[in-house]
Amino acid sequence: MEIDQRNKLTMYIVLLAFLDATNTIWNGLIAMVANVAKFRNEILLIQGTQAIADRILKGHTVTLAGVQKDMQDETMKVIAAVKSFAMSSVIPNMTLWNSVNYNITTLKAGGNVLMNSRCLTIYLIANGIGAPLADHGVTTIELGAQHILIAQHLVLIPTRRVQGGVSKAANSDLKDEFKQADFILRNGLVLNSIQFKKSQNNWFKGFNNAKTIFDIGHHITSFHLLVINAITLQLLKGVKVVITGYPGGITDFLTGKTGKLDLAPAHPGIYVTVIISKTGFVTQTFTNVEFTEAKALAMTVALVPVP
Repeated sequence: MEIDQRNKLTMYIVLLAFLDATNTIWNGLIAMVANVAKFRNEILLIQGTQAIADRILKGHTVTLAGVQKDMQDETMKVIAAVKSFAMSSVIPNMTLWNSVNYNITTLKAGGNVLMNSRCLTIYLIANGIGAPLADHGVTTIELGAQHILIAQHLVLIPTRRVQGGVSKAANSDLKDEFKQADFILRNGLVLNSIQFKKSQNNWFKGFNNAKTIFDIGHHITSFHLLVINAITLQLLKGVKVVITGYPGGITDFLTGKTGKLDLAPAHPGIYVTVIISKTGFVTQTFTNVEFTEAKALAMTVALVPVP
């Protein structure tokens, strides 16, 4: 179940990346705009639930107040970086500057749900700028951490979820959230996309490719990795894969022409860290990846190009 969920979440994230990169095509369709927002919200809930469960398992205390303060502090830092970036052009980009023009009072106005939405919007704007923000005080790693804080905060908002925050560690919550995400995808986004089949055929094919990237694993203890470009969905060869915690110490691998890396048999019953990197792309790190007995570990990873 955990491997299936991890792969399905990767597929969700790839699909969101594709939709974000091609939003000029579908943005005029009100129903699709609404369903993309619902889908993104559900993915945030999944990521938040997983992050909270992970922190609880490691013995950390997770509270709404604590996560909210961290989210607010990081959002204000991101706002300052985006404003600085907007003013660094020969002709200052006041549209960009105004899009993140919040102070702590206006950020919090209207309650937790609205504040979370504003923080997410600011994150998406900053993420769209990407690596250049590092010169203004915010790295891509910090943006990734901010995204997880927003996800955790959304899960913990009492008005958003009736149960207490600690219960979010329960696997039943994840099952419900994955089920809801599948429902939105199947009964919303897929139906919305059909009208583009003729008018935007390449986009339609890309959409369908994005939603079917999902490795289901094999029948022996092995490690299978597929790496793709999150925007173009093309397979990436020559990707460096570093595995720490593997028997024998740190091990380096490269994906082949098909973007795949296959290790068989993998050593079962151990936890490793997998670092996936390629020049021109944002590095991804996966910690506590488990090799289990008599079961394949299949991962599909989408690397986001550095802007």
